Amino acid sequence: MYSLRNFSQKERELMEFAELAGIIMNPRILRSIIELLQANTSPASIIQMLSELSIFRVQEKTRRQKMLKHLSEK
Repeated sequence: MYSLRNFSQKERELMEFAELAGIIMNPRILRSIIELLQANTSPASIIQMLSELSIFRVQEKTRRQKMLKHLSEK
């Protein structure tokens, strides 16, 4: 489990800046992004990956809501 206590000072500051910008992020995701950047993954690739994950989550949420609605109608 990731927690901010395991982060360096710079990583904690980055998390604080993200929160100030209105970006709420699980520390595990922030750690993964930092590791990808350290591995020289392009920022554009990381943004694309996050965008696709976000779209997937919205689609999954919509699918679950439809399924629950269908089950409640029975």
